[in-house]
Amino acid sequence: MKRHSRNETSHDANNGENRLQTNATTTRSFLAMMMIIMMMMILPPNVQARVPNTITVNAVVPQSLHKDDYKTGFENAISAEFGRFHVAPASNPAQDMRGSLIVNLYQVGSPMCNTKQVEDARKKKEAEKWKPPYGLLIERNQETSATRGCTYVQQARHAQELGAASAILVNHKCLCDDDDKCKGQHGCESIPPVLHDDGTGHDVQIPAVMLTKQDGDSIKDALKTSTVALELYYKPFRSVMVTVTLWHTPFFHSSGFFGSSNNDAEKEQGGVDQMAGQWWHNMSIVMNTFGESVEFNPRYMMLDGTTIDCLDNPACNTTCTNGGRYCDASGAVDDGVYHIEESLVRRCIWRHVRNSNDPDSAVEQVWWTYVSYTSEQCSDHRQIDEGGDNPKFCRDPALEQAGMVDIVHDCIMNSGDIEDDVHNALLNEELEIQTRHGPHVNPTMTVNGIDIRYTHSVRHHRYLSAASVFEAACNALLPENKHVACDICLACHDPISCLAQSEPWTCDAHPAPARKRKKRHHFRNFFLWCIFIGGMVFAANKYRRYQNEQNLEAFFQTHNDYTLNENLFGNE
Repeated sequence: MKRHSRNETSHDANNGENRLQTNATTTRSFLAMMMIIMMMMILPPNVQARVPNTITVNAVVPQSLHKDDYKTGFENAISAEFGRFHVAPASNPAQDMRGSLIVNLYQVGSPMCNTKQVEDARKKKEAEKWKPPYGLLIERNQETSATRGCTYVQQARHAQELGAASAILVNHKCLCDDDDKCKGQHGCESIPPVLHDDGTGHDVQIPAVMLTKQDGDSIKDALKTSTVALELYYKPFRSVMVTVTLWHTPFFHSSGFFGSSNNDAEKEQGGVDQMAGQWWHNMSIVMNTFGESVEFNPRYMMLDGTTIDCLDNPACNTTCTNGGRYCDASGAVDDGVYHIEESLVRRCIWRHVRNSNDPDSAVEQVWWTYVSYTSEQCSDHRQIDEGGDNPKFCRDPALEQAGMVDIVHDCIMNSGDIEDDVHNALLNEELEIQTRHGPHVNPTMTVNGIDIRYTHSVRHHRYLSAASVFEAACNALLPENKHVACDICLACHDPISCLAQSEPWTCDAHPAPARKRKKRHHFRNFFLWCIFIGGMVFAANKYRRYQNEQNLEAFFQTHNDYTLNENLFGNE
């Protein structure tokens, strides 16, 4: 029999203790790793809103075109409300997207609106062997008979299809304020154009800007004799004050914006109308939180009846007002007149509220309360009592409670009414603003002129939810002007419930009713995770006890062998 020395036995004992320590360390590491994995599975991703960008354009070559003021570049360059810069990693699209894009510039010589113009540009590309990355100098559409209906989005899209890294549009009109600097055969315009999204700009992945006529003429002259390279510098757009604009029809939710009420979850919430009322209520919470740092601007979408052959056309009597001048844009053929009328009522209330010069937010709350009530109660019916000479309208209780009946009546009559074949001043103003600046998708929400579908992450909040508007507005404010609620409530799972409290704000202190089902769902998940974690801990402890018993058994076996050897060979 092999003899074991005391040193060998001591070494074996130490090995047993080391195995015990190693197993304990392994168990702790295993549990820690499991906890990290489960926390990654449970916690929502920290996704922030993308921030709107502004673009500064300056010349790199030739030096004669370069503007010394790097931050300004070409004066009055207009950034498009569509297009992208891919500079932020996908994991954090909200980081400060600062950078520059330098492109060789090639002149197309046309607006690139129709197929022939695009094909001519393609042939020009092959003949001149354009070298990437390049930008295309494109003429602003003059709306000739051949290019009527061509939008800025279409021009940028055609440039993208030709492989351009940017679209540089050149205005063919002067600003009236620049008469001393610019002379144009197409006259002047008092308001700079807006490169708005026509509703299809989601596929445009290149930046687009418009330069003034005088800057465009200088670039064209330089291109005749030399190469021109431009730098597009971009940075997050942040400001002291933010303007949130909602382009919509009064009952846009009835067209399926909130989905179908056939869904069980929506039935539990009271249907689509109740969801619309809650949406307006949530929006009022967001706007009241910001106070004067964020201005809300409701705009009402409608169709110009003169362009769709509705002027003095009896076939449009249920869709249009004022002799066919203002037509409903929501597709409600039978209730179109009611929708236009409701737009005018809301416009009158808003004008009264904004002109009151009362700093008390309760005055503005009159409008929010009215809109929330009518959206929930009056979307599918105009009257609640059609009998007699004075029918009662669904909106009347809300107007009476707000003390707005006479104010709204006088406003409608003074602006031109809706039943006569005349222009209505307020509706005309809305239509002109929409034609000049507005989008075509109903509804559309913009923050400082940028559609929030391009400024927030749909992974975090649903498009046009009050939470997405809150997030986009927070990220559009300068850091020193950002509201304290932004830092607190944006970190919450439900920012609106956080905002609904009075200070100090905390997460999930007052869960919204719509979250109840989800809260129970989270509790169930939490309970299941507790069972799972408890089971893992129990199994790990059992495994550790088993290892300890095995190690102790090995230790005592070694000790017994040592004692036996001592007895057998101790006298040698």
